[in-house]
Amino acid sequence: MSTTSAAASPEAAGNGIPCSQAGDLTGKPDRQPPADLPVLPGGQLYLSKGPFGKTELFFLAMDADPTNLDAVRDEAADVLAKAGYKIERKDQEEGSEAEAHLSGPHDVAIQVIQLCEGKVRVKYTLS
Repeated sequence: MSTTSAAASPEAAGNGIPCSQAGDLTGKPDRQPPADLPVLPGGQLYLSKGPFGKTELFFLAMDADPTNLDAVRDEAADVLAKAGYKIERKDQEEGSEAEAHLSGPHDVAIQVIQLCEGKVRVKYTLS
């Protein structure tokens, strides 16, 4: 696993910090998502964690308006829906995060948060 600062860690939101302080967003993850899990195009997959039993985490950084997290969530969910996944539910905490839960070849939870100025983090949790 690549070394990242606290800001690029999965637990941290960027809160408008400069991206230069967000850690290595160009890192190469130890693992790639399965072939039947298409991730949002235009982003940089920079970190993976797991597997923890059947659960794996994949982190993507992408340029996006952090005040419009639900639009990124919807786009990520639509990519999976076009690949045969079923959107089970969506929710959001305004200004904080947006989430979607899907079923298909994998159960997938998508979480979108602000990572740093002008970038959001999309976390895919597979189980």
